Amino acid sequence: MDGYDVFMSKCNNDGDKYMPELVQTFENNSTFSWSASGLLPGTCYKAVVKAYILVKGEKQYVRSSLMAHCVTYDDQHGSTNPTK
Repeated sequence: MDGYDVFMSKCNNDGDKYMPELVQTFENNSTFSWSASGLLPGTCYKAVVKAYILVKGEKQYVRSSLMAHCVTYDDQHGSTNPTK
């Protein structure tokens, strides 16, 4: 792999649809870690990592992780568990 792209967005809710947007790129075939900041409390988010190779300078995605879903902590409703 030439690199990995991390995509994230809010989860779809009440008819609103959110497409994950590119939030971080990691170049080269290496291990990496990533964390999100600025998330809203009591909100569901989804994230996916896509591996790519470069073909003539263009990214071509060759593998994708499963979509991860999580809910942020909300003081009014207590702690929450991941949804999937």
